[in-house]
Amino acid sequence: MCGIAGSYQIDPARPTTGERIHAALRCIAHRGPDDEGVYARGRAVLGHRRLSVIDTSPAGHQPFTLEGDRYTIVFNGEVFNFQALRAELEASGHRFRSRTDTEVVLRLFTVKGPAFLHDLNGFFALAIHDAATDTLFLARDRYGVKPLLWCEADGRFLFGSELRALTAMGAPRTVDNASVEQLFLHQFIPAPATIHTGIHKLLPGHALHVEATGVREERWYHLPDAIGQTPKGDAGQQPSSPAR
Repeated sequence: MCGIAGSYQIDPARPTTGERIHAALRCIAHRGPDDEGVYARGRAVLGHRRLSVIDTSPAGHQPFTLEGDRYTIVFNGEVFNFQALRAELEASGHRFRSRTDTEVVLRLFTVKGPAFLHDLNGFFALAIHDAATDTLFLARDRYGVKPLLWCEADGRFLFGSELRALTAMGAPRTVDNASVEQLFLHQFIPAPATIHTGIHKLLPGHALHVEATGVREERWYHLPDAIGQTPKGDAGQQPSSPAR
């Protein structure tokens, strides 16, 4: 288990995240006691708390930036087939400087773009900054094993593994009364809602594209489509799940 947090400045005239990223990482330090890292470039700030599991050396430090400094990732999760994916990338000429699944994920993104998600067998929440276009891409695994929350407020996009990481960066804390009712009714708050108005859980199998014009959400995985069955009456309904 690791923890991620960060922001993207949609409106450059609004206050920046600044040192508040460190407060956010302190809130999720229990998720990753082994290492901490922060990346800031362009409109993006990425933070990571690491639990060292695969390649425990400093080579696995995050945020992880590829040679050339264009792409940087923060990653929480595990990709079970990363060794097979790495072998395919090496066969096509890619060279690696770590033994992590994180580097495999990022290099695969540079080759296939968002479509790379379909190659991953595992669970994850991730954010990738493209310095050339100054855009941010985020995604959550097919079944929502790893948490990822986000909000757009005061000209900024904020994200994190836990709610308190977002509020530490300045996300609104207005209580959503409808969510309180759901909590008492179901013992949890169905996604994408949270206890706070304007803060959302990214749904399983969904991704976010963040740029200067705003935030766009898309579904990259849908089980009925994946098995070639679209139930009658399914009009793109999105699943709900408790936060984990």
